[in-house]
Amino acid sequence: MGELKFPTKVNTKVSTRGLVSISKHKYIGGEYTRLDLWMTPFWNWAAGCLPLWLHPNAVTLLGTLGLVVGHCVWWFFSPNFDSYADSPPPYWVYLVSTFSMFWSQTMDAIDGKQARRTGASSPLGQLFDHGCDAFSVTLMAQMLASALDLGPTWMPGHFFCASAVMFWMSTVVEYHTGTLPTNDGSLGVTEAQFVVMGHQIVTMVWGPSFWRRDLLALLPFPVGLLGGVVTPLNISLLVTTGQMIKFLVVMTLRIREAYDTDNPPSGSPCDCKTPPAAEGEAKSPTPTLEETMWGHKTLGFGRALFHLSWVGWMTALMFLWTEAVRGLDGDVGRVW
Repeated sequence: MGELKFPTKVNTKVSTRGLVSISKHKYIGGEYTRLDLWMTPFWNWAAGCLPLWLHPNAVTLLGTLGLVVGHCVWWFFSPNFDSYADSPPPYWVYLVSTFSMFWSQTMDAIDGKQARRTGASSPLGQLFDHGCDAFSVTLMAQMLASALDLGPTWMPGHFFCASAVMFWMSTVVEYHTGTLPTNDGSLGVTEAQFVVMGHQIVTMVWGPSFWRRDLLALLPFPVGLLGGVVTPLNISLLVTTGQMIKFLVVMTLRIREAYDTDNPPSGSPCDCKTPPAAEGEAKSPTPTLEETMWGHKTLGFGRALFHLSWVGWMTALMFLWTEAVRGLDGDVGRVW
C-alpha cells in the first residue's frame, strides 16, 4: 500500500503522530458475560441476514433511530416522566418501548459483525458507534423513568446519573488500556438492557403503582417504621446505586492493574510513577496499550484517577437536578 501520507495543512492540535494513531486505531472489546454468550448465536444469525451492501454505520444509525422512535412515543404520553398526568398510557406504548430497546440492542451487537463481514471496520465507525451508544443510554434512562411514573423528581436524575457514570468509566478504561469493557465481570450492558425491558413489561401488566407497593405489608406481622420503605422501586434504586459503586471500584482496579507492572514499555508521554530510564526519555505507559494507540494521550494512574473524578461532577449534577425539581412538583414525597 505504500507509506501513509497526510496533507500538509491539518489542524495544528493533531500532530502527525496523532493522525497515525487514529489511522491505526483498532477496537478491542472486553470479555462477554454469560448472557452475551447466550445471545451470540442470535446476533450471528441476525448479522447474517444483513445485505453486504449495507454499511455498518447505517446499521448503527438504524438501531439508534429505532430507540428514538420508542422515546418519542413515551415523550408524547409522558413528557414529565409522569404517566399519571391524565391517564395511564395504553399498553402498546410499553410494547413499542420494549421492542425499540431490543431493536437497538440487536443493531448495536451486530454492527461490528457487519463491519468485519464487509471489511469496513474503521476508527470512524467506532467513534460513531460509541457516540450513538452515549446518546442511547440517556434515552433508555428517560424511557425507564417514564415507565416507572417517577415524575419530575430526583429519581429520573438518579437513573440518568447511573447510566452516564458507568458509560464514562468504561470510556476511561479504554483510554488507558485500549480495551473497552462492557461489564464488571458478571453484569454488563446486555443485562442492564434486559432489566430495563423487564421493567417496561412489568409496568404494562401490573401498572406503575406496582413499583410503590409495600412488600412488607405482605407479612403476617406489623413492621413498624419499615412500612412503605421496602418497595420494588426503592429496591431498584438501591440495586442501581450498588451496581454503580461496584462498577467504579472494578474499573479503577482494572486501570490500577494495567499500570502495575515491573517491565512496562517506554516511549509515550506519561505521568505514571515509573521513572524514565534516562533524562529526557518519556515515561512508560500501560503495557496493555499498544504504541500505535498512544497518540496525544497523557497516561498514568494519576491521570486515570483525574479522569475518574469526573464521576463526582456527574453526581453533583444529579443533586442539582434534585434541588431544581423540588419546587416543580408539590407531590415529590409520594414516591416514598
